[in-house]
Amino acid sequence: MAAKSIRNREEYWRARTARKQHRCEDYVCEHRIEPGERYIELKLPPGGDMGYTSWSLMRICVTCGCRYHRHIVEQLGLVEPALNGATS
Repeated sequence: MAAKSIRNREEYWRARTARKQHRCEDYVCEHRIEPGERYIELKLPPGGDMGYTSWSLMRICVTCGCRYHRHIVEQLGLVEPALNGATS
């Protein structure tokens, strides 16, 4: 069963469905998240490695999620787990 959200002391990941268009905010992605598409919402607390002064919100498309955060995307149930360490 897929997790609805993943939380630890440093970050909070959640699978969402877009109601309006968003820009993917992961690395150098130019992809737009269109209404009805699934995406990952990442909340980062103040401080940490990035030095944020308040909570920060990032929206990440599934394509970038699979590329850079595959284990999170699989746990949230947005893609099937890779078999035998293979990636798609």
